Parts: sequence; structure tokens; C-alpha cells
Amino acid sequence: MNVVFLTNKLVNGGGERVLVRLIEGVSAAGGTATILFLGKRAAISMDIQREMESAGAHVVLPTDPLAAWNVLRSATSLHLYNINVYVKALMLWPLMVRRRVICHVHGAAESANPLARRVFCAGWNPCDYLVFVSEAGKASYGIARGIVVPNPVVFPPVRSGGEISAGRRLRLLSVNRLVKVKRVAAQIEIIAALRDRHGLNVTLDIVGEGAEHELLAAKVEALCLGEAVHFLGGRDHKDVLELYQSYDVFLATSAAEGLGLSLIEALAAGLPAFAASIPPYREVSAIGGGVQFIDPDAPAAAADEIAEALIAGTLAPADSSALRQSFDPDAFLARMTELYR
Repeated sequence: MNVVFLTNKLVNGGGERVLVRLIEGVSAAGGTATILFLGKRAAISMDIQREMESAGAHVVLPTDPLAAWNVLRSATSLHLYNINVYVKALMLWPLMVRRRVICHVHGAAESANPLARRVFCAGWNPCDYLVFVSEAGKASYGIARGIVVPNPVVFPPVRSGGEISAGRRLRLLSVNRLVKVKRVAAQIEIIAALRDRHGLNVTLDIVGEGAEHELLAAKVEALCLGEAVHFLGGRDHKDVLELYQSYDVFLATSAAEGLGLSLIEALAAGLPAFAASIPPYREVSAIGGGVQFIDPDAPAAAADEIAEALIAGTLAPADSSALRQSFDPDAFLARMTELYR
């Protein structure tokens, strides 16, 4: 088993954590794993590259075309790590014949590059397997082909916090990239409404980095929320898993997701959540519960619903055992390594 993973970025995120698990799984099965990087050098996080190499992968950069040629020739399976890579890989298709080709679709169609989405959904798609991370993600592309293999989750310890009620200070947490699709601005407006309209003592800590950081920080200042909303920046995943223990409620407002790993982690840690009513979040909620849905595009109304739930005391944690069964890392690796054989 000689698996080559083709990707166009290596940065800190959920998809990269899944890639580490895949590399470890290939190595444990006695195979070899290589990452062939097709993106720009600036899109590589050196920390993540070192993590991939520590997991057992050999990383080949586009500055070494001879090495790229050799790894493609020796591969038994090619794992295209997103649909942008799929489009780039079509130019290399003569080198890919007689090899098992898997395209892994992590995100929803709504957040995909429009050109890549059109090419991927065209009538001709020569991949042997199309792998989606959720039923909702698959449905968003509107194609019949493909299998669903939920991404694995590293489960945090279960929170041992007390009762959640509106009568005490409540700490909310969100974990997301600071980009438009995540609707972090709505989170800030919701906190403002909870404090100003409902008089609730709530705070929000935001984990993540992204292009909207300055814009969001200015919004916090304009709403005089400097003592209530804090940006924690990017954190190592192990630190995020520990953070869940210190909060009362999780907030997830993304407009598009393939699965929603952070929401699953928070629910598994025992945090009830308020989340946008998008199909992947509803799919997660159907497994273990613990979610009340809001509309981030109407922050004032969302704040009213959150306040009502807090005052009524209707928040309840998810069924952690159901989540652990559905997003089991061992089951994920067994299914994926089966595709490589």
C-alpha cells in the first residue's frame, strides 16, 4: 500500500488533523504515505508539515518536480484531499491511470470554489471513490455517486460544570476561522443584545484566526464589548480540547460546513450549543441532541431565543456516547484504509 495524498494547503485546521490520522492509519497498516503538495509554498504551515512528517509521511513540494514524478509513478492509491486539488489533478490524469483514486470532499458545496464545484459535479468524474464527510455535505453537491465516511473526532474530557442558568455569569465559546462564512460578526451582535436587551451577564471567547480579525475587533470596540468579547487567536488542538472544560455554552454560526468538528467536540465535552440551522449541524444534533437552533442572520431574534432558553433552563447536554459511536476514529481508519487496498 503506497498512498499519495495530494493537497494544496497544509495549515492548522480540522482537515489537517484528519490527514494526520490517515497517515498514521496507512503506516499502521504497513503502507507508506507521501504528501504531494500542489499549492503555493506560503500555504504551508511548517508546524503542520513537521507534524505530518512525525506521523510518518514524506512531504514533496512543487519545487521538486522529479520527486513528484517518482511518487506518482510508485503510488498504488491517490487521495485527492479536496475538490480544488481534484481540478488540478485532472491535468496529471495520464500519470494516474491504473491507480485507485479517491476524492475527499470535506466542505459543503456552498463554500466551494465555484469553478471547482462545476468541474467536480460534471457528468465525467474518473475517481474510483468520492468520499463525503456527512450526508448533508453529499446532498449539497446534488450528485448520486459517493459514500459517506464521517471524519474522526478526538473526544475531549466531559465537562463537570454546574447548572446553566441566566442568574449567573455565563461563558460562551466559539471555535472558527475568522472568515465571512462563519458569521462571527453575528456572534458579537448576539452577545451585545443579550447584555443590552436582556441584561444577562454573558461573555464570549472566540478561538481562531482569519482575514476578518481586524474588522471583528473594530466591531467589538464599536459596541463597547471590550470586557465581554475576547479573541484568543489560533490555538493548538490539544489546548482547544482543554478549553471546553472552562465554558458553559458553545456558539456555532457558520453558514456552510461539511460536518462541524468543533460543534461535535463541544457537544461531546458536555457543552450545550446554540447553532445555525444548517443541514450538517442538524445531522449532528439528530445523533446526540444538545443543540438549539438560531438564525445568525437575525442576531436580535437569536438573542431573544437564547435568553428565553437560559431563563427557562431548557438547555441540556448531548448524548456523548452516541457521538462517540458515530465519529469513532478506529471505524474511520478501517473504512478509509479499506479503500486504499
